[in-house]
Amino acid sequence: MGVSVVVDSNALWGDTALRGAEVGRLLAMSRRGLISLYLPQVVVDELRRHRRDVVDQQVSILAAMPRKAAAALRQLGLSAEQAGVTPPIVPPMALEDLMALYDAEIVRVLEWNGAKVLDLPDVALDEVYRRDIGTRRPFEASGKGLRDTLIWLNVVDLCAAGTGTDDFYLVTDDDIFGGAGLHPDLEQELPARGAHPRLVRDVAALLAEPTMSEPRLALQRELDAFPSPPSSSEAAERGVRSAVADLFDEDWDGAADRWGLPLEVRGLRIVDMSDPRDFTWDVYDEFDGTTVLGQAAITVDILLEGALAPAHVGTDPALFAREHVVDLDPPARQGGDFRVGVEREVVFYFDVRVETIAGTTETVDLEQIETR
Repeated sequence: MGVSVVVDSNALWGDTALRGAEVGRLLAMSRRGLISLYLPQVVVDELRRHRRDVVDQQVSILAAMPRKAAAALRQLGLSAEQAGVTPPIVPPMALEDLMALYDAEIVRVLEWNGAKVLDLPDVALDEVYRRDIGTRRPFEASGKGLRDTLIWLNVVDLCAAGTGTDDFYLVTDDDIFGGAGLHPDLEQELPARGAHPRLVRDVAALLAEPTMSEPRLALQRELDAFPSPPSSSEAAERGVRSAVADLFDEDWDGAADRWGLPLEVRGLRIVDMSDPRDFTWDVYDEFDGTTVLGQAAITVDILLEGALAPAHVGTDPALFAREHVVDLDPPARQGGDFRVGVEREVVFYFDVRVETIAGTTETVDLEQIETR
């Protein structure tokens, strides 16, 4: 026996980023296969629209900050220099760029946790029109109810397809579906055999349902299996050390400027490196009780080798070597390339996502290289 859950957008208004503790537990159950979690495409689109309103409001507030700060200083008869303050500078990030980040994060969260996004139901326009004109639930007499109808038809399709489960929940606080129980008119649309959805008003109420006890206990048993998980710092350091080792012998062709070298250096590779040292870990976000985001830095001594055509070295190779702090071996033959040898102390900066339950890294992304 299993549990299937369809979540309406109104159950997520307070947590559009899907980072809250209750939604986090639901996602954790889905990720471990303890439940089947579904979000209709309508819900994802409504979340995005709601999030856009929030982001737009915050962007407007940020955009007004320099103007308001300047106005306040004028009221005081001061300039920024006289007041000893620096007016806030708003990062030049457009609304659409912020929404693109949100879209990518939502897709990542849902995919990582095994939640399924349900496509819009395959329903003819005239059928939707007849439901509307006939005030057939979830449509209301006012004509409101298109999105609720599409969500409901997703639910009907799941029931008709057979979910392989005896327990099926629709998480919504919209009384149009029936309030305390599914409305009889909607019940009539469901197949005689198979699961029939029960209504719960929010995620907290769902988690408290008696039939959710098995997923709850299974999740708790897994949590108890890790009584002393590594700290986020320890997990991040393991992931970063592994990522640094993977850089060995990596081809940096076309990216020589990241090492402070001319772009013309070809075939650049790390051919030797010291043991990493001086690891630092700075957490900048935590959410859903299971995930930590942070930036890690680690220092390494490296040896790079590449090749550079004589035309890019110039007429004075010794001067070039001093200016770029590199070793140059003469061309092997007339018209050949110089071998470029580079020793650097570098600091690698990584963005790291750590799952704290098991103490493992989900992602380790190299963001910056600082040469010393």
